[in-house]
Amino acid sequence: MKATVTLTKNEDEAQFVRIMSNPQNDAVTVGKMYPIKRSKVVNASLPDGGEPYIIDDNSNENVGVFWTCKMSFYAL
Repeated sequence: MKATVTLTKNEDEAQFVRIMSNPQNDAVTVGKMYPIKRSKVVNASLPDGGEPYIIDDNSNENVGVFWTCKMSFYAL
């Protein structure tokens, strides 16, 4: 059975992001969908405890895309 991702406006429940624009030319591809990961460092003010990041096209942990790129959020 295949899982279907659906668009969500709730960033806290999102499990994936699709990059819609990349004005800073970060190491991500416009149109590509990336899984959202969470840092192991616990921060009580964040819903899942850790800061969200993605693994970018250079295989680096990238938190900056959440501030610099326009994106759409998706959940399973």
